Amino acid sequence: MKKAFSFAFLLFVIIIICSCNSDNPANDSAWLTISNGRVVRGATGEAVILKGVNVDMFYYYQSWYPEAIWNCFDQWAADQLAADGVTLVRLAFHWNTLADVEPSVRLKPEALNKYKEIVGWLAAKHIYVVLDMHTPPGTDDTNPGRGVFWNDPANLEHLTAIWRLLADEFKNEPYILGYDIFNEPSPPAADDWWNLLAQTVSSIRQVDTKHLIVVEPPFVGGDGGFRQISDPLALYSIHFYEPFAVSHRGADWVGDTAIPTDGVYPGNVLTDLVWLSGADANTTITGTSGWKEVNALEVVAPEGAAYATVIFFGWGDTDALFDDASVTKNGAAVQLTNPDISEQSPYDAYRPKSWYHYTGGGFDFEWIKNDGHSSNGALRIKGNGEWAIWQQLEWALLTRPLIKVSPGDHLSARAYAKSLGMTGTAGVTFDFYRPVYKNYDRTVLEQDVRSSGVDWLLQRNLPVYIGEFGSMAMDTDETAMRYLTDLSGVLNSLSLHWTLWQFRESGGPEEFGFGVMRCAPEQTPSSCQTFRPSVYLPWKAALRE
Repeated sequence: MKKAFSFAFLLFVIIIICSCNSDNPANDSAWLTISNGRVVRGATGEAVILKGVNVDMFYYYQSWYPEAIWNCFDQWAADQLAADGVTLVRLAFHWNTLADVEPSVRLKPEALNKYKEIVGWLAAKHIYVVLDMHTPPGTDDTNPGRGVFWNDPANLEHLTAIWRLLADEFKNEPYILGYDIFNEPSPPAADDWWNLLAQTVSSIRQVDTKHLIVVEPPFVGGDGGFRQISDPLALYSIHFYEPFAVSHRGADWVGDTAIPTDGVYPGNVLTDLVWLSGADANTTITGTSGWKEVNALEVVAPEGAAYATVIFFGWGDTDALFDDASVTKNGAAVQLTNPDISEQSPYDAYRPKSWYHYTGGGFDFEWIKNDGHSSNGALRIKGNGEWAIWQQLEWALLTRPLIKVSPGDHLSARAYAKSLGMTGTAGVTFDFYRPVYKNYDRTVLEQDVRSSGVDWLLQRNLPVYIGEFGSMAMDTDETAMRYLTDLSGVLNSLSLHWTLWQFRESGGPEEFGFGVMRCAPEQTPSSCQTFRPSVYLPWKAALRE
């Protein structure tokens, strides 16, 4: 009897160990897979819709405030998300938080264990996790996927190697939904991205055949958009922020100046500016000269005009410097942005703030820092062609440097120009622009969501995940609440998986931010517990729809 009892007890222990071991995913009802274009439970085939939030883990602090990363999320936060109804978290990481590449690619044990701890907190609450490489190897760029990453083949190799190591670490965790290989890739050409993705997926599949691959489209012109990949466990992800003038009110990182905060929803939203006309200059320069005043006087804004920009121009054989612009509208002085060409762009060391150059061909442009009219700082146009300009319009939504006008307004521009030896003509004048508005409501939002790639994917019976959407907002913000209510309602009506951008940001109650929570970076969620109602309330309601 004693031997029989010992054998029975041993068998019982073995059964318990095996049933609890995540190396046996077929026995674990938590595992999700893809079947017939849907995310389903592997054990039962039951379809699930996952909803939640992005946790950015302060990826942008990696290079200068790395100790703050571990304040971003805690056990209290996992409990709170579960109470709110979250079933999916997109968990971001900066490549260098989790990995080193010298002398060879390896994961950092301490950081890896912290991420495993976070996954464990969420798994205990039955919340799934998408691991999201938000900044790729070779760069600290907070606009990941751009710049130096694509210039060095080693970066691509390191990305693939890091993902293989991570997949090997998490391959037996059922609450890892999948791997978002690269946030918003912006390659030189679309094929560069699809080739890298194929290589990385192939490497992951050598160690992990169970988890989903989150596929984002490349951010390139022409051949952008989705392609269906061969892996059967692909989940296709879209980031949706239309209309940008509403979702990004107050954003000060998208250009030299912030997006204005006057966008409203529902209602007419600025989507573009269309060039209407230019104007003739009154005085110009040619030949060789010192600094001389040039001007365009009593220019009348045309019908349909709502914005104007000062332009410095050259055509023909030109080599000229420009400085110290000033403008009056109906006799009153207009405050220009960086009129003395002295302030550097926050994003481009070779260009002054809020000045941009364009040409029909044949010209070079330069910011001259050791010459100028009243102080050092001048714009140069040099070359020979039909036309070249410096002006203050970068992107249609960045209207702050522009001059607001109404048809019939009288404008005058004065500036100083210096001719360095030329036979062409140079001077100062205006360009005028007509705004294009789109009347947004829930119906139009749904049309935009569908045309963003959703319909293309659904028509091919492919699973769709809105990996990012959101709205910058103040604590009290009717526009944000209406926009988020309607947009999340559209996503739910289409039975799409989604994660809001994002869980937390810093800022005061009257500052714009995306976060569900509003906390200083040195605070943990449990020590902060401050929510932004205009984001939190519609998000929480959508989770429970």
